[in-house]
Amino acid sequence: MIYRKEALENQSNKNFSNISLVRPFSKTLYIYLLLLTTTLIATFLFTGEYTRYISVKGITLPEDGYIKIQTNESGLIKNQYFKVGDHVKKNDLLYTLEINGYKKEIRSPVDGSISIINSIANKFQKKERTMMIITPSNKLKINLYLESQYISKVKINNKVLLKYDSYPYQTYGIREGYIYKISNMAYSASDIDPDNLILNNDKKGEIYFLIEVKIKESNKKYYENKIEERAGLTLTAEIKQDRKKIIAWILTPFKN
Repeated sequence: MIYRKEALENQSNKNFSNISLVRPFSKTLYIYLLLLTTTLIATFLFTGEYTRYISVKGITLPEDGYIKIQTNESGLIKNQYFKVGDHVKKNDLLYTLEINGYKKEIRSPVDGSISIINSIANKFQKKERTMMIITPSNKLKINLYLESQYISKVKINNKVLLKYDSYPYQTYGIREGYIYKISNMAYSASDIDPDNLILNNDKKGEIYFLIEVKIKESNKKYYENKIEERAGLTLTAEIKQDRKKIIAWILTPFKN
């Protein structure tokens, strides 16, 4: 059988057609997403920063301490004008005593609030015995109790975030302060908190340094509710440490 050349070429073209390979769309998208995710993670690790905080316990105290009300003469208490929790002004009348037929008035030397009352009306008062204790209404300071293992990590002027136990920070916000004094000696837990009211732990042999903090008046961070600051409030404080790149924190355990 004889075939023409043109017929053979035409038959050859029909048997062999051009092939076009198309990459599935889903696989392409997956590759792009993987590259994007890797880039974002790398950027976060090498540019992001992280600040560590040390968590410690503390309590609010008046900067000038407490005022003890006493009398230098014994006598019968005729009247008592305030109760625990009441606010007083300087020169407010606190007690009247009857001493050998005459009356003596006991007045407040400061503005403040009544913290403790030991003497009540119609009771005999002995001289130099504390009748009541007044917490002055001046600025407060905060005493923090830092475990000795962390003493090298804190410095004067370190920023401190304050969370009061009686005022949940989710509702009342966080106060800010700064360290202005660090004790030169350490104290045992039993010396600082013999009744275990502040530290609230079983580390009886632990040693603590006393850290004094002042509250930043210009940085009050309140939410809808205002914190009524007073002496005697227990709290948890977060002491700011150094700030590093996230990648540096991750690699720290591998450094010699």
